[in-house]
Amino acid sequence: MDTEHIAITEPVRRLEVFTGPGRRRKWSGKDKARIVAEIVASGDSVCAVARRHGLSPQQLFGWRRQAPRCESEPDVGTIEVEVDGVTIRVGRGADATTIAAIVQARKASR
Repeated sequence: MDTEHIAITEPVRRLEVFTGPGRRRKWSGKDKARIVAEIVASGDSVCAVARRHGLSPQQLFGWRRQAPRCESEPDVGTIEVEVDGVTIRVGRGADATTIAAIVQARKASR
């Protein structure tokens, strides 16, 4: 009971006020495509890739879901993935399964 009594009667000692713009950032279609492709290329989980870029996993899942719809955006272009010093360029419209198969084939040929 003592802790409840203290919590109710003690004054607030610290108050934070946030002003100005928040952490909201704008990502280009090219950046989104690069980060989504990194999931396949690195073999890391969505959570690990999101953490690396300061994103929430939910945001990255959303980008991954939207990827096929981004085909008409002019700034998406090609995705470049480097595996063991070899750059693999995948054109717009390639699905994640195709990209994963290319990366796996490259890894297997080492």
